[in-house]
Amino acid sequence: MRVACWNVRGLSARYQRRYLSSWVRQHGPSVLIVVETKLFVISHACVRTLLRQPSFWFLPANGVIGGILLAWSSPLIGVVVH
Repeated sequence: MRVACWNVRGLSARYQRRYLSSWVRQHGPSVLIVVETKLFVISHACVRTLLRQPSFWFLPANGVIGGILLAWSSPLIGVVVH
């Protein structure tokens, strides 16, 4: 199992999304934590296209700070968010 955590410092720029998507394809993490997304919303289709992960949890940004995206692919992984 591979777990990766990345501070993207904003995920709204096209080049950031392309780079992250390329990195995920190359390294294939089972769990990916993306912090500082600075996004208010993200769609399931976007997560599947960008990260190729079928399951995710998202905490929106608070103004221009924060935002967390947790994505996982393995059916053996259980996630509990409190």
